[in-house]
Amino acid sequence: MADDELVIPKFDFDISTVHNSLVGKRFRAADTDYFIETAWQRTAFHLDESGAAVESEATIICTLGIEDENPDKPQPKKMIFNRPFYVLLKRTDAANPYFVLWAENPELMVKE
Repeated sequence: MADDELVIPKFDFDISTVHNSLVGKRFRAADTDYFIETAWQRTAFHLDESGAAVESEATIICTLGIEDENPDKPQPKKMIFNRPFYVLLKRTDAANPYFVLWAENPELMVKE
């Protein structure tokens, strides 16, 4: 009716939260160990006389295994080719390699 009146509190917020209580936790699912690296949530809510709107999103990033002690520092990798191996050269837009080499002995390798 024309004389109707609605007086409500107004809300308008957009809050993001990192759930530190979850970060660093380990859990096991389907016989696999996981580690929670990130647990983030965002909630937005708007309410006034004309209506309401809500948005919500969350992200949980897990890695396999144990916590990385220093995630910003690249961990060194050792890739030692001391057994027979293949060398394949392939264009990124091709389905098959254009060159394959089976390296079984050092005959064709550069000696240092």
